Amino acid sequence: MDRPITDDGEDVVDSLNDLKNIVNRAQEIGVKTVVLPFLEKASVKNAPEKIAKIPEIINSLIESSNNRVVFAMESDLSVEEQLGIFGKVNNKNFGICYDTGNRMYFGFDVASEILELDVAIVHVHIKDKNIEGKNVMLGTGCVDFHKVIKSFKEIQYKGPLTMETSRGDSEIEAARINLSFIKMLL
Repeated sequence: MDRPITDDGEDVVDSLNDLKNIVNRAQEIGVKTVVLPFLEKASVKNAPEKIAKIPEIINSLIESSNNRVVFAMESDLSVEEQLGIFGKVNNKNFGICYDTGNRMYFGFDVASEILELDVAIVHVHIKDKNIEGKNVMLGTGCVDFHKVIKSFKEIQYKGPLTMETSRGDSEIEAARINLSFIKMLL
């Protein structure tokens, strides 16, 4: 995210080439999905010229991976903007990474967005945040996981769920608690 691939200049070429090399190395160890975070310094929000570059960049990455890696875009863009990009790539190796905590913190209606994005979602980050934007233990923040899980069931999402959760004071105990919370909902 510190070297945005949507910027202009020579650094972008180096950044994109580095990313392609990382993806090729990742394939060697069996990585099947790569999340591309268009967040923080790499955010393209309110930057139509950068948004317009994303389909070409994604297509280039898909081609360089020989269609063996799925690229999942995580962003702070609206559903409409995300679906616009999704429609321009039109490849089974591209979709949306949906992060429950980030989307809630950005002010979006998480349960509704999941229904709108539907088949475009190829990867999910399960995360909870408090009103200050800090990651917290699942179920203790502002994400309504009952509605979230209901929406995922409604769209029949069968892809990966990655827990991006608070680790607390004891990482192993926090992982057990967070996993138990998700299992209870599923």
